[in-house]
Amino acid sequence: MNESLRLMVSRAFAGLDLGLPAHESDRSWAQYKSWLMRTPTIDGSIAGVEIVNQVRTDRDGETEIVSGGRGTVSPGDGLNLYDTRLASDTVFDRRFGRISDRTWTVAAGPTSSSFIAQGGAGYAYVQQGHLIALLGADTWDVGQSAELPPTDAQTAIQPGVFWGTVPR
Repeated sequence: MNESLRLMVSRAFAGLDLGLPAHESDRSWAQYKSWLMRTPTIDGSIAGVEIVNQVRTDRDGETEIVSGGRGTVSPGDGLNLYDTRLASDTVFDRRFGRISDRTWTVAAGPTSSSFIAQGGAGYAYVQQGHLIALLGADTWDVGQSAELPPTDAQTAIQPGVFWGTVPR
C-alpha cells in the first residue's frame, strides 16, 4: 500500500518538475532529467531523455514556456524499452516564483527490441496532465471520488513475462 501511495504522489507532483534556465536571460535551455519522463512502476524506472524548453512569450510577470522532449525509458527489469515523447505548455509566474498553469502529454511505445513488443506490437503508454495553481479561496471541482476494482489485466508499464504471444 505504501508503494502504491508513493507512486500516486510522484505522479501528482511530476508536473512541477520543470528545469529552469541557468541565466534569467536564456530563451531556451535543455533538461536531461524529468519526473514526467519516468514510468510509475514499483520496481523503478531508468531513462535517458532530453527536453528542450523555450520561452514563447514573456509579459505581465508571466513567462509562457513550450517544451518538447524525447528519450528512451525502461520500466523495472529492463526487458522493455519505450521510445518516449513529451510535449508541454507552461505558464511560470515570476511574481510568485512558481508554475501557475501547466499542461503536458507523454506518449510512449515499446521499441522493436522490447520483450513486450512481439514483432512490433505491444502496449502503448500515454500520460496527460493539467496543473493549475489556486490562490486564496479558489476551489476546483474534481468530481466524485470512487474506488476502482483491482484488475489482472496487463498494462503497458507493469513488468511481466510472456511465454508465447502477447495477450490481447
